[in-house]
Amino acid sequence: MATRPPTPTKFCDSQVECINDYLDGKLEAERCRELSAHLELCAGCRLLLESSRRMLQLVRAVAPAPISDSLRNRLSFALNQRMAEKRQRMGLANS
Repeated sequence: MATRPPTPTKFCDSQVECINDYLDGKLEAERCRELSAHLELCAGCRLLLESSRRMLQLVRAVAPAPISDSLRNRLSFALNQRMAEKRQRMGLANS
């Protein structure tokens, strides 16, 4: 008899931004209390919080790789070009 794969835990779409703001330290005190109360009742959001927290820990643990001056210059040029194109499309070419 084949076993069924576990059903993925659902999280509340309305809480995702709050969880991100909470992890970034940007959540207001009242909203933080509301989120804490929600987390006590919602296993999916608790899992999302812990997964996101762990991911941030892992990302912060990785040292950024140095980039060459050549790559930095090419990236800067490409970004400036994209910004100029966007300003032009928006009618802000002289800004």
